[in-house]
Amino acid sequence: MNSEMIVQIRDLFGVLIIDDVLFRTMINMKLDKVVATIQRKFDVQKLPRELEAIMNCWIRTDAWYVEHGVSKFEACLEEVVADEMIRLLIDFLLGRKNAMQDGEMLNEGDLCDALKHVSNVLSSMEWETELIFTYYAMCWAQNFKDRILSCDYDHSFSWINKTGETHYSLPHVFKCYDDEDKEEEEVV
Repeated sequence: MNSEMIVQIRDLFGVLIIDDVLFRTMINMKLDKVVATIQRKFDVQKLPRELEAIMNCWIRTDAWYVEHGVSKFEACLEEVVADEMIRLLIDFLLGRKNAMQDGEMLNEGDLCDALKHVSNVLSSMEWETELIFTYYAMCWAQNFKDRILSCDYDHSFSWINKTGETHYSLPHVFKCYDDEDKEEEEVV
């Protein structure tokens, strides 16, 4: 999430007790948590054909990961979720601000309420089928000059690990997590 996005939200507030660094950190931490939750529950069996082909291309060409070991999938998802998060935060906060009496200003509690509401909305969306996510993935594929071939459309998304086992999940997301993680996932 870039500084301009944070400034758009920060401008809705008056004087806050928290500084700009903490303000930015609160938003970015919530974004990270939402992206992790979405990835853990992401069902590759629900993918639209176009997104599935892009993901198959990334696997086929060993281009799943970009700089610093971050997956293209995760970076793309984070970008679209950040954009949606900003839009939803602004809508929520403007609604809250419009409902206030004259002279009242948004405060830290309003930010916390907005972050909780927006994270619940974003975490409950079925990102596998969201057209906006497919659009962002198409843009990423174009940006990285990925060549999607007809063979990428011919099969469900899967990948093969070093021992030759086929997996039908996101390769960068560890699927074996304990009950504590499941509980934490529900409390986004």
